[in-house]
Amino acid sequence: MVFLRATQAVAAAVAIQPVLAAGLDIIRGARIRDAGHGGQVQLSKSTTALVEDILLDGLSLRDLGAYRLKNMPSPERIFQLIIPDLPSDFDSSGRWIRASERKGGC
Repeated sequence: MVFLRATQAVAAAVAIQPVLAAGLDIIRGARIRDAGHGGQVQLSKSTTALVEDILLDGLSLRDLGAYRLKNMPSPERIFQLIIPDLPSDFDSSGRWIRASERKGGC
């Protein structure tokens, strides 16, 4: 697109920012999903901040640490939602680790 005036270019940049920001949030969510394993529910730091004080009984959060996600400018802190009676421990290949296989047996 060619602008005849600099003010037109600035106005276009301002108008497109909300769309770009929403697009980055969608990409960030997909990257967080890709960092997980099947059966794992993962949350971003910002989502965790919104829900951590109002989790339903029995649910908890595990801080998985910061991950450098593909095409993201900085590491993203990822949290796992721990749901009772569902697998919550995975090895590096994504295989669920049963309680009997965990260190210490518990």
